[in-house]
Amino acid sequence: MMTQVWENQKVRWFLVLECLIYIAFMWLDSFSSGVQVSAYLKLLSIGICLVFLLISVYQSPENKDSRLMALIMGFTFFSDIFLLLTRQFIIGLILFIVVQSLYAIRIHQKLKLTQMLTLALALIFSLIFFVQWMHQPFGFGLLLALGIFYALLFAWNLIWLTYKLSNDASKTDYSLRLFMLGMVLYALCDINVAIYNFPSFFTSSPLMTRIYGFSPLGMWLFYLPGQVALTLSVRRKRDGLDG
Repeated sequence: MMTQVWENQKVRWFLVLECLIYIAFMWLDSFSSGVQVSAYLKLLSIGICLVFLLISVYQSPENKDSRLMALIMGFTFFSDIFLLLTRQFIIGLILFIVVQSLYAIRIHQKLKLTQMLTLALALIFSLIFFVQWMHQPFGFGLLLALGIFYALLFAWNLIWLTYKLSNDASKTDYSLRLFMLGMVLYALCDINVAIYNFPSFFTSSPLMTRIYGFSPLGMWLFYLPGQVALTLSVRRKRDGLDG
């Protein structure tokens, strides 16, 4: 009983902190020029997600899903450092590819260790081949090639999650539903990132210009709620995700 009370309190304070930070940086992005302050607040919000997951690991070290999500959020946090505070976009994007690779493992978490290693190696060799293939025949730069690979990997994860959700016989798997919600919000953020980085495609009409103008705000409008949902999607049972 006391454990459940503590768990509820932990989630409640986590949500309160994240809401306050979310309101603060969204206000700064909308009505102020405090770009640097906003960046640090955004990083803080992801850091709180990481701390929340590390506490979960400390409380239930046998929970494989908590450990995996803490690892994923750690890579997410460091990727955001490179993207928010530096100009090292390639490093940040590579770390986000690692994040999506780990989400692929989370989706298929009943895989044995050898199968997981095989999947990881397949992803690494696919990335190397894809980047070389995009660069040599098509002349794509490294950043764009990495971005396309990341988008394809993300889309693949969403397809598999949709399949798992459609086969949830009980229709009450709330962890899986939170996982799906988080990934959809995450994807909406990335769509806004893509729009922001290709302004030439969004100047053909007043409507397209408005869409482009919304994209800097839209990134974190969806990103933090997505990360919060993913953080809360950690399963409480010992063996992590089903199937």
